[in-house]
Amino acid sequence: AYDLLIESLNNTSPQFMKSRAGAALSLGELGDQRAITPLQASAHSKIWMLQYASLMALEKLGDYSQHKMLLEADDWAVKAKANQSVQIVQV
Repeated sequence: AYDLLIESLNNTSPQFMKSRAGAALSLGELGDQRAITPLQASAHSKIWMLQYASLMALEKLGDYSQHKMLLEADDWAVKAKANQSVQIVQV
């Protein structure tokens, strides 16, 4: 399952935009630590859904390293998610 999800995460064809976010979420649920690096990369996509889903998946895997970098993201939802997580981690 991991390899198929990574393939979906990295598929940049426009028709697979929503599938990429779904793959990110599924990787978080799968719990495989190998997914951290690809999810960190996808957190910096220009697609807000993929950024948001990647942040959620990284949280599931215990990685908050990208959240501070996305506090200034273009999308308000991504900014809010990053801000919420940064505040939780600092408490």
